[in-house]
Amino acid sequence: MLLALGLLTACASAPEAREPEVVEMVRETYQTEALRGRQEQLLAAGQVPVAPANVGLYMSAVARELKAAVGDTAEVQEDEDMVLLRLSSELAFEVGSAELSADSASHMETGARVLASYSLSLLEISGHTDSTGSAAINQRLSGQRARSVADVLKAQGVDPARMVVEGRSDTQALADNASDEGRRKNRRVEIRVVPLLAAETVSRGEGSH
Repeated sequence: MLLALGLLTACASAPEAREPEVVEMVRETYQTEALRGRQEQLLAAGQVPVAPANVGLYMSAVARELKAAVGDTAEVQEDEDMVLLRLSSELAFEVGSAELSADSASHMETGARVLASYSLSLLEISGHTDSTGSAAINQRLSGQRARSVADVLKAQGVDPARMVVEGRSDTQALADNASDEGRRKNRRVEIRVVPLLAAETVSRGEGSH
């Protein structure tokens, strides 16, 4: 069933026949050069992408199974062409540590097996901190926490070729770092799941954002 959601590419319409909303979706999907690089590598290796008409169904299935897997240990948000899993560092890590708590690691292992089964997707794993502490410490800690999560995914069968792993320090705050609540929200690890799309589909959205 998983591959049935994606493997209709051979019957897909020619690029010029695709609907405009598909092009708009793609512009939002591949926002980083790192993800574009992973996409190009996988397609060059012969990986078959998700057919544009099946993206919504495919990503909804990813979101549904991820929510069931991680329970209340992480937040899962779904958009038409993206699923975001947000892991609170306050719950997942000790202060100053990059080692996942036992409970978070257990649920993340279950979630990782879901992501391993949906192989027609790319994963951007990013660590984030609040603005306290030095820039060097925040950068190192955010990267270490992102890698800890990536290690769990790899151990459960997720192909590293599908992953981009980055520490982003305090550069992408969700809330004001002036308050305890804001700093708590900013300390997190995120997994952004996007569909693997055909190269010509992605190229039609380039230069528009």
